[in-house]
Amino acid sequence: MTSLWNNSLPLIGVAAGAIATVVGQYLPTRDSKARAKEAHVAAVRAELKEAILEFLKICQQVEHVAERRSRDDRYVEGSSDLTHEMAFRQRALQLVAGRDLAKAARKYQEGLNFACYNAALPGNGDVWEYMSSLRIPFLDAAKKALGLPESG
Repeated sequence: MTSLWNNSLPLIGVAAGAIATVVGQYLPTRDSKARAKEAHVAAVRAELKEAILEFLKICQQVEHVAERRSRDDRYVEGSSDLTHEMAFRQRALQLVAGRDLAKAARKYQEGLNFACYNAALPGNGDVWEYMSSLRIPFLDAAKKALGLPESG
């Protein structure tokens, strides 16, 4: 019996060492994977935020054109280039945005196109009211996609 015990002790030690090694390697790997996932999520969020800001930047310029169009009731030189750039930025945003944000961006872009090329706007015809009715849903969808609280 003693010889069985003496022969078993080294095997028990080897098994315990193997278990400790596996556990010792699992914990840092798990933490490393969690950190990598967090870094990936942060990078995707930063990319989304950048696409949103680029889209908003061109939309701001197109809103200015729409305001001039509504005030002067004539075509504004350069508006075609701006609306094409806005369409490109909207499609670039679609690449990184979820369905709701992409849909809101498309509606905003289409509405601004309409405001740039049509003197008669829906509703009471106020260009700022019309553009706000497009912009606010887009901003709410963007905030939701970025995990920010909605405006109150």
